[in-house]
Amino acid sequence: MAVDLRNILKIEVPLGVLLAQKFMSVDDILDLSPGSIIQFNKHYEGPLHLLANGRFVGKGEAVKVNEKFGLQVKEMSSREEQLNAMKGGA
Repeated sequence: MAVDLRNILKIEVPLGVLLAQKFMSVDDILDLSPGSIIQFNKHYEGPLHLLANGRFVGKGEAVKVNEKFGLQVKEMSSREEQLNAMKGGA
């Protein structure tokens, strides 16, 4: 049975932007309250990571689009890495 690539290319996957990531102990997380500040080891003007299906596919920088947040893509991973990111599972 032949696969129709046009249909595969229409499949939607979640796309997200990762500002920063950090590991914290459960105890420290339970101590958080409104007003707590979590410091990340990333410069505030550093690139944001573009994720497809929860996996890295590129980098960009935050931009304002009218009154909304957007991402201007500056770098993309290879086409093969992008397709691998969009496969099911973690």
